Amino acid sequence: MGRVLKSTLCLAFSLLLAACVVNPEVQVTIEAIDAIGEIEATDVPQIEEALSLYGALTDSQREQVENYDALARAEAMLPELRHELAVEGDSTAPEIEGMEEDTVIEVTCGTAFDLSAYLSERIVVSDDVTSDGLEYRIDCDDILFDRPPGALNTQISGDYPVTLSAQDEAGNIAELHLTVRLLPIHVTRDDPSPVVYDGEFGTISVSRFSRGWFYGNYCYFIVFDVTNNTNEPMRVCLKSALTVINGTQIGAYYFDNFIPPGVNGKMECEVLISDIPFADGEYGAIESSVCLFVEQDGEDYYYIPIVFDVDAVG
Repeated sequence: MGRVLKSTLCLAFSLLLAACVVNPEVQVTIEAIDAIGEIEATDVPQIEEALSLYGALTDSQREQVENYDALARAEAMLPELRHELAVEGDSTAPEIEGMEEDTVIEVTCGTAFDLSAYLSERIVVSDDVTSDGLEYRIDCDDILFDRPPGALNTQISGDYPVTLSAQDEAGNIAELHLTVRLLPIHVTRDDPSPVVYDGEFGTISVSRFSRGWFYGNYCYFIVFDVTNNTNEPMRVCLKSALTVINGTQIGAYYFDNFIPPGVNGKMECEVLISDIPFADGEYGAIESSVCLFVEQDGEDYYYIPIVFDVDAVG
């Protein structure tokens, strides 16, 4: 009886001792989890190693991993940590696609054109690491934008550089360089009567460009067809201060009358030949701006650059 009891006690003690001894694979896993410490992006390899060790355990061994909660928290953070690690090692700039470098965007003066909307339909920005919130910025001369968010000021002419830039989370910057070319209205032999303006105020077109004697003056004589869609009187004329031949300012004169509200009419302007100091010399064009004036909430001016080819005279 005593021998049986002794054997029973030895067996129980052996089982208890075995229960207290941690399996080597379990111990390695526990230590791997403890080594992670305060979780940072650089701990990604350690977290992945600990997950691999834990995954190789049996179900009963996994129950012995007393710090599994720490591993679970680390695993939940892995996507964010991997992204953070990728950002830290990212040296590649984003890609701005949809238009070629040094593309020229041509816009006719006097027309409505929204550069932001035009670009948004064409430009795509991508990056090998950053995917969310990746946008481009438009940088250009302040004079180019008439008003936000991107409507062009088409009362000027010339070439204006535009830069699109995109920056990823790592600070890498990509740029795309474009040019906006604002073309003045051009009166030519092939197009002697172009539309100058078609917008909220009404319409303006050139109906006549001649050289000869008009109202007792030897001059270039310009007539505009005008439709006034406003509720105020409208005047259309060449801007004298902006009328130039071969780089020399030349006076432009208009007849002081208005187109009444809701009425179609004509406006006449003159550039006197006697005002041209080199009238007998060579010049091929008259450069100016069509001035649209409306008495609406004070003075409201609108200028449209225009060029008259001299050989287009009627």
